[in-house]
Amino acid sequence: MIRFKLEELIEIEDRDVSIIKYDETLHHDIIPILYAKGFHDKKWEDTWDDIDEFDKNGVFLLKKEEYIGFIISFRRKDYGYISVLTVLPGYRRKGYAKLLIKEAVKYLHSISLKDIYLDVKKDNIEAISLYKKLGFKESEDA
Repeated sequence: MIRFKLEELIEIEDRDVSIIKYDETLHHDIIPILYAKGFHDKKWEDTWDDIDEFDKNGVFLLKKEEYIGFIISFRRKDYGYISVLTVLPGYRRKGYAKLLIKEAVKYLHSISLKDIYLDVKKDNIEAISLYKKLGFKESEDA
């Protein structure tokens, strides 16, 4: 895994989608479905939100005609952490992941978290490229 720290988020244009705040009654069962589709049918437990760090306010979904992606962010110790990000394969490389990251960063800053980190697998070249373009730098911190 490579750890990245946000240095300065680049300006991101809005797109033709809606960013929706997570609502447990509406979205709890949608997140595992999007996860499976986004990560090639990997199963995610129904209790995905049953962890100590979980913060429903840091979860955002992306909707076009249907839900096409999501991001999960939360406080970890004294910094913000982006845990999971996915956009469905047919919607990738259109700037939608950038919108989700922008929303998560805005939320984490709103709860007074200046430093924001994420981890990515070393072989996930597309994600690494995206994060670098957005202003994340490799880091040994946190």
